[in-house]
Amino acid sequence: MWLINSSVGRKVVMSVTGTALILFVTFHMAMNLVAIFSADGYNEICEFLGANWYALIATVGLAALFIIHIIYAFWLTIQNRTARGKEHYAVTEKPETVEWASQNMLVLGLIILLGICLHLINFWSNMQLPELMSKMGYATADTTFAADGIHYIRATFSNVVYVIFILFG
Repeated sequence: MWLINSSVGRKVVMSVTGTALILFVTFHMAMNLVAIFSADGYNEICEFLGANWYALIATVGLAALFIIHIIYAFWLTIQNRTARGKEHYAVTEKPETVEWASQNMLVLGLIILLGICLHLINFWSNMQLPELMSKMGYATADTTFAADGIHYIRATFSNVVYVIFILFG
C-alpha cells in the first residue's frame, strides 16, 4: 500500500491527520468561546458532549489520529536521517525564508503534547471520564460537576501557572 511504502504516501498520511487535528482544535476552540459569552450555554455543550456514544467514538477516533500522526512523524524523521547517513547537509546556513517553526517541529510537538496532557488532566479526567466510569457501574465515580465545564475553567484558570502556559501556547 503506497500510504505506508512510499515517503510521499507517509507525508500524505501526516498531512491528512494533521489537517483533521487542526479541524478538531478549531471546533474545540469554537465550543470553548461559548464560555466567554454564556456559562449556561457552555455547560449545555458540556452536557451534550458528555459520555455519549458519539462523543466516545469521536474521542477514540481523535486519539487514533493523534497516535498515527506521531508515529508517522517519527517514521519520516528516522527515514530522512537514515537516507542522509553520516553525511549532513553541506549548507548549514538557514535561509531567511525558512520559518523557525518549520525547523523546530519536534519542540513544538512536545509543547503541544504537554498542553494536551494538562488539558486531559484538568478537563477530560474530571468531566467525561467520571461519566464514563459511572455508566460502567463504578459507584465511586463522582459526577457532581461532570457537566459543569465553567466550574473546571474557573478552577484551572485560578492557577497562574496554567494561565501563563496557555498564553505562551
